[in-house]
Amino acid sequence: MESSPLSVAIFSKHAFLNGYLSHSQYTAMVTLTENLMMVTPFDGIIYLRTTPENSYARMLERARSEESLITPSYLKQLYELHDLFLMGRDDVFVFDGDLKLEQQSQEICRLEQWMVYRTSSL
Repeated sequence: MESSPLSVAIFSKHAFLNGYLSHSQYTAMVTLTENLMMVTPFDGIIYLRTTPENSYARMLERARSEESLITPSYLKQLYELHDLFLMGRDDVFVFDGDLKLEQQSQEICRLEQWMVYRTSSL
């Protein structure tokens, strides 16, 4: 799947912290996330960890109109929340998203090894 159920938790937490969700709405989203985690089996999560600065620069380079209102502070908040939810978990592979395409071959080899390990230990 493209996103893990933890994405719901991350974006819900962001919305709550910024006043877009009430406490009861946030609590409902946390419950939804917990239920999704129980019924949605997955072998692991690949976290494409990219700094807010690189994310913002790439976004400006793409120049998509639908991204024009996204601010560096928004990206920084999401980066911090993703780190909070994903870093340190043994079911998460952290892929260095700051690498340029031509530098990613070693990271892809690490990912392949992690995937083999994850599937063989299940």
